[in-house]
Amino acid sequence: MKPQRTQPALIILITVAALLLAACTPAAPQTIQDSGSQAAPGGETIPATQDSAASANSIPDSAPTENTPEIADEPLPYDPAATHLPPEQWQDWPVVPQMSERGKVIYQRGLAMGSNPHAFSKVGDCQSIKEVLLGMYDQPDNYVLRDSEKFLQETIDQFSGSFDRNGMAVKGGFNAASVLSPLWADPETCLAGENPLECEIRIHKPSFVIISLEVWWEGRSVERYEEYMRRIIEYSIAHGAVPILSTKADNVEGDHSINLATARLAYAYDLPLWNFWLAAQSLSNRGLDPDRPDGFHLSRQAWTERSYTALKTLDNLWRNANADTVEAPIIAATATNQAEITSTATLPEEIISLDELQTLRVSGSEVLVFGISERQGEDYIAAGVFLFDFTTQQLHRLLPAGYDLQDVSPDGSNLLVNQGSQLFILNLKNLEQTPVTNTLHSDASKATALWLDKNNIAFITDENDRYQVRIIDYANNGVAPPANCQAVTTSQDSPIALVKTAIPGKIVWESGDDAGTGFWTSRLDGQASQPLEAANRPYFSTAAGSYAYGSEESSLMVHTLDGALRRELPLPGNPKWEYYLTDAAWSANGERLALQVLERSNYTGKQFNVTNYILTPANWGIQELATTETYNSTIRWSQDEESLILSGTVPAGEGYALSLSRLNPSNRNLTTYDDALNITAPDYLTFSRLGWLVTR
Repeated sequence: MKPQRTQPALIILITVAALLLAACTPAAPQTIQDSGSQAAPGGETIPATQDSAASANSIPDSAPTENTPEIADEPLPYDPAATHLPPEQWQDWPVVPQMSERGKVIYQRGLAMGSNPHAFSKVGDCQSIKEVLLGMYDQPDNYVLRDSEKFLQETIDQFSGSFDRNGMAVKGGFNAASVLSPLWADPETCLAGENPLECEIRIHKPSFVIISLEVWWEGRSVERYEEYMRRIIEYSIAHGAVPILSTKADNVEGDHSINLATARLAYAYDLPLWNFWLAAQSLSNRGLDPDRPDGFHLSRQAWTERSYTALKTLDNLWRNANADTVEAPIIAATATNQAEITSTATLPEEIISLDELQTLRVSGSEVLVFGISERQGEDYIAAGVFLFDFTTQQLHRLLPAGYDLQDVSPDGSNLLVNQGSQLFILNLKNLEQTPVTNTLHSDASKATALWLDKNNIAFITDENDRYQVRIIDYANNGVAPPANCQAVTTSQDSPIALVKTAIPGKIVWESGDDAGTGFWTSRLDGQASQPLEAANRPYFSTAAGSYAYGSEESSLMVHTLDGALRRELPLPGNPKWEYYLTDAAWSANGERLALQVLERSNYTGKQFNVTNYILTPANWGIQELATTETYNSTIRWSQDEESLILSGTVPAGEGYALSLSRLNPSNRNLTTYDDALNITAPDYLTFSRLGWLVTR
């Protein structure tokens, strides 16, 4: 006997645009690989987990086993029979679930870990976007609660701000694989290498996560769906967010296997399951849109019912979680000491000797110098500074972990390096370090110190939570404390990064806040800063007095510094997609501009490959070169400017690897050095900054 569904005691006053859900197209069928990684839709690769609690075939039936998922060092309570019927009877499970003792402990542990009791997140596709699911409850004019339902207002107030947002893990076309792939993450918000789920939990810190997936297509494996869902569930639990699973109204697969699999997971992990399938059964056409033949999309009537039952679910679980709970072990948040962090990457530990370095400097080889940043948790650590000899294909460590590269001097005899907030000049003739400042604003992803010319150094200081650009004449005056250095910006400015320009008498910097986001120019004599016309990061030619940047309309903008030329060129590619300029580099004579263009779906947000081009401003011709598959890709001219050096990060087994290659524009040949480099890590790592070691 199925429990009777309660009719919604809610009057909705909401108007929805007619074309709001024009499409919710599923991604292309995925290809399954057996190499330790899993291929997601569209061919992107998701590294396999290292800590999967159980395989798809080892779901416990009635009692915990050694595979029962746990967090921290103590096992979670486990008694699914207390709150669930057997999974095979999922159609009889109630619409609004109860909170298990296991869920209560996850919630309490999450609060101890820093999760926000006023925040929940969603993981889903177009049927979870805010206009369809729950968004109305952040809009007081769009709903009215009956007297018998006034208690729901307390829950609406409790989670105010979470309803009318999609977050990073909701997008049309998402499925259980997509939310685990960095290729689908929003590059404007998420950290390098983060997938949408990781990004959403980091920035929103939810105490509950509503997981509502999956689009079905022929040939899809239910076992693979369970495998991906386990990873979503386990990551949420490990970060203190209670997963709320959901059944779907449709049966496109024909045998309800997705809903059964979801119920099996809810039982296996002893988690709440919001049975929307049951709620939809009493609706017209069982909640499905009769005007859409795909059998998947919900009717607008179902949108209202879906939001209402989701709110009731959230209300019930939140109240249960804050009622009498079992005592939860406290997980204290601890600060991490930078000095105690060690790299997990496969890197040479022995520091190059002075004799070996001098031999390398006179070898005449092409030697790339670079820093490596490695993600550990939500932070990045500097894994050291390295040299790669393209001639011998050997990797050398120049500085230990904790150091990062900022810039190479014009004559190649000195490096600017930092160890956290301490900035040094490293003399490559004797490996001596000269301190510059101990108040550097250090950022692993942005340059905060550079050589303006052979004499002057610019850097951003962080003093009393105020950032300023300062310069010092190193060649003539030596190095002085920051207080004695000339300030280029005022205390009202907020510089967070410097841009290499070689513009006489000026410096370009990126603003973080007070001055307004964007890029600004400052004169070295301390006059007021002026905004630079550049929507995104500008790339300056050191010879032709020009700079280029990518606009928000998928165009390339090329300007001259004197304003005589302002040219807009559409970025090449399929007009159905969005295109972004991710990196660029001018040749030394300013006659060629190397470009890297990222293709991204404007519907799903998925990132595709990076295509490399060369633009010749003299005739505005564009030469298309090779396409590469890397994250955080960069492009540089080789020292002889006959080829291009490409770098980035690629998935490797259960982790990531740094990728380095040389692209010959004349024949489009691509030579990779990944095996020689052999830098891998279980977590994301990337090149921080690159430069050439001047050899002779």
